[in-house]
Amino acid sequence: MYKKITDKEYYTLKDLESIVDLKTRQLKYRMVAVKKKYQNNKKLLWKGTKSWNIHWSIIFEFDRVKLSNKEREMKSNTLVTINPDGNYDIAYNLELLNNLMKELSMVAPIPVKCLYFIEQGELGDKYHIHFVTNLTTDYSNLIRRHANCYTDTNTDVRCIHEEWQLLEYLHKDVRAQGELILD
Repeated sequence: MYKKITDKEYYTLKDLESIVDLKTRQLKYRMVAVKKKYQNNKKLLWKGTKSWNIHWSIIFEFDRVKLSNKEREMKSNTLVTINPDGNYDIAYNLELLNNLMKELSMVAPIPVKCLYFIEQGELGDKYHIHFVTNLTTDYSNLIRRHANCYTDTNTDVRCIHEEWQLLEYLHKDVRAQGELILD
């Protein structure tokens, strides 16, 4: 909890800039959630003539939360691309993915989720798989080993933090897509 920084009981968003080290625009974005949470408590949050009055006891709602790289990676998903050498059809790629997901579900401590997209290459002959999974990149060696079990593949495993940025790209030339959830 914050203790009173001065003798003031209420602060404006402008006052909070120096207290929580955020700009006014960022504070306004956070204000949306704070308004919903405290809408029925006029003693802690109320609107004056031009600005919000925020009680000193709820300043913590505006704190900046910084994640370490490891914490950020644990909250992120992993994008995997498997591009088999040779002309393999959609059914082969789907079978490869199903076998890989079964193997991952046996070693992962959590249920494995997978959103997959099978695309045809730019030249129109080779199919490849993109999939997003809830596992971290710690499983990249297992993924590469399994992908190369049946045939040589070019396999890329990378951490993604903003899945919404990726989904538009993945929908560009989809031949098959779906979701797998294994316990």
